Amino acid sequence: MIGSHGRLVRRRWILGETEADDPILHADELGPVADTLTPYQAIRTMRIVPISKFSLLAIAIPALIPIAALFSIQVPLKDILMKIANILI
Repeated sequence: MIGSHGRLVRRRWILGETEADDPILHADELGPVADTLTPYQAIRTMRIVPISKFSLLAIAIPALIPIAALFSIQVPLKDILMKIANILI
């Protein structure tokens, strides 16, 4: 719907072609196109999975800190940090 509306407005107002008698095209300005641009941009920026790499890191790092402290009792902290650094690199 939004795409066809944008194409009709482009043909009518930019290319100067006459199209079918669509009531939305009778506006004297391009305001209706601007009104449809906001939902189009919102849909375009949507992701299939709402979790990004940054949000996963924001969850994983605080969760790993207590585990690292627990393991440091049995394994030296330096060895744990080196293993984590090797995994991340």
